[in-house]
Amino acid sequence: MEPERIGPYRLERKLGAGGMGVVYAAWDERLDRRVALKQIRPEIAGDKLRERFRREARAVAQLDHPAIVRIHDLLETPDGDWLVLQFVEGSTLAQRLREGPLPPERVAAVAVDVLSALEAAHARGLLHRDLKAENVMLAPSGRALVLDFGLAKLYASQPGAAPGDTIHGTAGGTVGVVGTYRAMSPEQANGLPLDPRSDLFSLGVLLYEAATGISPFQAATPLATLSRVCTHLQTPVRELFPAVPEPLSELIDSLLEKDADRRPRSAGEALAWIAAGTGAAAAPPDAGKTVSFNTPASGPDRPVSVTPYRGLRLRRMPLVASLALLAALGVFLAWRLRLPSSSSSPPGPLYVAVARPEVGLGAGREEVALAAAALQAASLRSLTSLEGIAALPPGAPEPGEPAPTVQRLSRLLAATEVLTATLDCQAHQCQAVLRRQRGSDARLLDIQTFEVPLDDLRLLDTATDTYLKRGYKGFKARPGALSLQVHAEDYERFLRVQRTWEEQRPSDLEPLFAELDRIRAGSPQFLDAYLLEARLEGRRFFDTRDARDLDRTLNLIAQARVLSPGDPLPLVTLFSVALPAGRLDEAEEALRELEKRQPGDVWTLQRRAFLSEHRGERQQALKLLRAAVERHPSVQFNLDLANLEMRLGEIPAARGRLEDLLRRFPGHPGGERLLAQLELEAGSPARAAELYASLVRRRPGFAELSNLGVTELLLGRYDESAASLRRAAALAPKNASAILNLADAEALAGRRTEAEALYRRVLGLVAQDPAPGFWQTLSIKAQAQSHLGRAPEAAASIQRAVVAAPDSPQVAFEASLVYVVIGDAASALASAERAVGSGFNRHWFSLPWFDPLRKDPDFRKLIEIPGAHPD
Repeated sequence: MEPERIGPYRLERKLGAGGMGVVYAAWDERLDRRVALKQIRPEIAGDKLRERFRREARAVAQLDHPAIVRIHDLLETPDGDWLVLQFVEGSTLAQRLREGPLPPERVAAVAVDVLSALEAAHARGLLHRDLKAENVMLAPSGRALVLDFGLAKLYASQPGAAPGDTIHGTAGGTVGVVGTYRAMSPEQANGLPLDPRSDLFSLGVLLYEAATGISPFQAATPLATLSRVCTHLQTPVRELFPAVPEPLSELIDSLLEKDADRRPRSAGEALAWIAAGTGAAAAPPDAGKTVSFNTPASGPDRPVSVTPYRGLRLRRMPLVASLALLAALGVFLAWRLRLPSSSSSPPGPLYVAVARPEVGLGAGREEVALAAAALQAASLRSLTSLEGIAALPPGAPEPGEPAPTVQRLSRLLAATEVLTATLDCQAHQCQAVLRRQRGSDARLLDIQTFEVPLDDLRLLDTATDTYLKRGYKGFKARPGALSLQVHAEDYERFLRVQRTWEEQRPSDLEPLFAELDRIRAGSPQFLDAYLLEARLEGRRFFDTRDARDLDRTLNLIAQARVLSPGDPLPLVTLFSVALPAGRLDEAEEALRELEKRQPGDVWTLQRRAFLSEHRGERQQALKLLRAAVERHPSVQFNLDLANLEMRLGEIPAARGRLEDLLRRFPGHPGGERLLAQLELEAGSPARAAELYASLVRRRPGFAELSNLGVTELLLGRYDESAASLRRAAALAPKNASAILNLADAEALAGRRTEAEALYRRVLGLVAQDPAPGFWQTLSIKAQAQSHLGRAPEAAASIQRAVVAAPDSPQVAFEASLVYVVIGDAASALASAERAVGSGFNRHWFSLPWFDPLRKDPDFRKLIEIPGAHPD
C-alpha cells in the first residue's frame, strides 16, 4: 500500500520511479507549497552506506544555485529515508526530446545552465555521477535545472579542493560502478577513480542527445553500451545536423573525449568557452571564432555564443579493458574498398593495404578464426570511413599461398602503407595489435594495442575504429558513414556466411541465401547483409543468366541504397552487376553518382573504361585504363589493362605486360590465368594447357575447368575436353557458353545426338538472357544455330554480333566459324583474315570445322604464314 502522508507532507500523486526509489508530488501543509518527495529504498544500503547518503544529502542541501533543484528536508522513517525537494513545473529534457532534438541555441542555453550547476556542486566537493536527460528539468521560464543527486558523491575531503582530486573508494575500499550505462564516463564504466571531468563527459552525452535526438553510445545490451562508451568515437553533431554551429559541435566532442586529460579540466573551464553576454568569462586569444545566436528559451535579450574548446593533445588513450569491454568483431564486405578522398581532401588518397591478421595463440580454433577475419573487416570499415584514405583488401588467399610480406603486399596493391594485425587469444579474450607500416621498407609508423573478448563479435568493430582513428588522427571522418547495426547472433552468422563464400566458393548457394535472408529479417538495418546477398545473387545470375536472379540482385541493391543513401558502396555494387548484364543505362547512372561523390577517383576511372568498352568505344577504354595504371600501378590494374589489350588484339603489349608481372611476382595466380588465356587465344595452346592444368590442380573452379576443356579441344583431345567441360557445366548448368563448349566437344568426339541436344539447350538459355544484344550472347546463339542447320538465323545473329563488336578478333574468328559451318566460304575467309590480322591465334583454325577451307590457297597461306605467333 502506498502511504497517504509522510510527516507534514500529504502525498498527491506518483511522479515516477528510479533505481534509488519513488518520487511523489506532495503538499507541504505547514508552508502551503507543493514539494516533491523522494523515497530512498531501505534495501539499497546498509547502515554505513545509509549514513554516508545522509551526509552527502546534507552537503547537497548546502547548494544554493538557481539551476539546481534544492533539498528542503530529510525525513527518517522506519520505511526508509525521504528527501523533500523543490517542486519544478515543466518536463524533463528526456520527455522533451521525444518530440525531436532541441534547436542549437536551446542546446547552448542548457549547456550554460547545467555547467553552472556543476561548477557550484564541484566547488563543494560533490560529483553528480548520474547526469542524464532524465535528470534535467526544463522549467516554463526556460531555465534548465539539475535534479536527482541521488548518486552524488563527495570526491574531495573538503569544499574547495583541487579539481584533480578524485574519489578514492567506497565502503570496503572498492570503487562502485554505478550510474546510467549510456551516460557514464569511460572511467566510471571501468570502476576507476573519478573527478569532475567524469560529470563533464556525461554532460557531453546529454548535449549530444539534445542536439541530435540520438544517444551516441546506446546499444542493445548493457555490455555493448559500456563498450561503446569506452571505445566508440561518435559522429560529430555537425555531420548529422549541419545547422548546428561548428563551435558547439566541437565543444560536445571535447566533452566526450575518452581520455579525461583531453576534456576541459572543470565546469568553469568549459563555461569559459560558452560566453553568456558581456558578463561571460573571456575565452583565450587563440580559442578561435565565436558563433553567436539568440536564445529565447534562456530569457529575453540573452545572447549565447559558443567558442570551440581546443583541449590538450596529450598521450594515447590508456588501455580500457578492466570490464572486458573492448570489443570482438566487425565485418566488412570484400568489395567495401577503395573509397577515395573527397574534393576537399589533398589530391590523391593515401592507399593503405589491409593485411590478413596473423594468429598466434589460439590458432586453429573456429572462434579465433572468425575473430581474425572480422578484425581485418573492422579495419577496412574504419579506414574507409576516413576521408583521404583508400583501403585495399588483399583478396582471398590462394590454397597454400603464404602470407605476403609488407613490401610484397605494398607492391601488389600499389599501396603507400600497409596495416598489419596480430591476434593472440586465451580462452575468452584476445590481445589485438594493429601496426601502421610504410610499404617501401616496413618501417613502423604507429602501433595500437588493445584487448578484445570473444563473446560478442560486434564489439571489435567499435574498438578497432577507436584505435585506428587515433592512429590516423590527421584524417577526418567521411560524412554519412553507416555504423554497424546488427544483433550479435546475426552478426556471427553473417561472418560465417562470408567466410564460407570467400574460402570455399560453394556451387550450391541456396544455404547461403537462406541464412542471409534470416539475418536481414532479424537485423533489417544491417547494410552488409544486403550487399553480400546482392553480390551472391549477381554471381548466380552470371552463371545462370536467369532474369529472375538479376531482378533479385537489383532489388537488394535498391534496398541498400534506401538504407544508406549517402553510401557509395551500393552504387559500386550496382555498377558491377549492371555492366556485365548489359544494363548500360543503370551502369551509367551509378557511375555518374560515383563520379560526383568521388571526383578524381582512380577506381571510378577504371569503371569508366569498362563502360566505354561495353559501348564499343574500345580505344577510349584503352586510353582511360592506361591512365589508371599510370596513376595506380597495382597488379589488378595491370591485369585489367593486359586483358583489354588482348581483347583489342594488342597481343605483344599484353604478353609483355604479363611476363613482366610474373617476373616480379612469380606464381601469381591472376597473372598465370591471364597468360594462359592469352596463350589459348593468341599463342601456344600446349603452353596454355600446361598453365590451366596447374591452375585446376590448385583450385578447380569454373573458369579454370572451362578454359582447360577448350584448350584440350583445340589440341584434339576431345574426350579429355568433354570430361573437363562436363565438370565446368556442372558448376554452372545455366551458363550458355559452358554448354556450347561442351556441345562442341561432344560433336567433335563423334557423339552427335548428345551434341544436338546441348545446342538446343544453348538456344533455350540465350532466349532467357537479359542482355540479348550483347555481342557474346549473339555469337553463342549464332554458333548453336549453325550447328543445328539453321543457316539464315545463324547468319543474321553473327552479323549483329560483328556490328556490336567490330574490332574484336574473337568475334571475327567466331564469325568465320559460323560461316564455314553454314557453307558460306567467302564470308568465312574474310572473317578469318580479320581475325588473324588482329593477332588471333592461327591454331584455332586447325579445328575440323575449317576443313572445307583447306583446299583454298588463300586460306592455307593465311594460316601457314610463319612469324609472330610460334608454338
